[in-house]
Amino acid sequence: MILCDLCNASKRCLRKVIDGKMYDICGDCWKPIEAKLKGKGRPVDDREIVYLPPPRIAEPKEEKPQPGEPPKIWGHRDLH
Repeated sequence: MILCDLCNASKRCLRKVIDGKMYDICGDCWKPIEAKLKGKGRPVDDREIVYLPPPRIAEPKEEKPQPGEPPKIWGHRDLH
């Protein structure tokens, strides 16, 4: 048994979060609040899955030598 935060009676209470705060409210106190709030509030939107395109990977740019510089030669060296 827990004390109701609204009527201070020792009853079986439910934990309710209202405006970011947690309250212990018995069923007798909750029914009028629930009836008052019925039909109010924001509608619940159905969430949709959104697929994002894959990230673009930048291809390495080939650096061209400046005029007057020797060209870069890339090769494969066998270590046998």
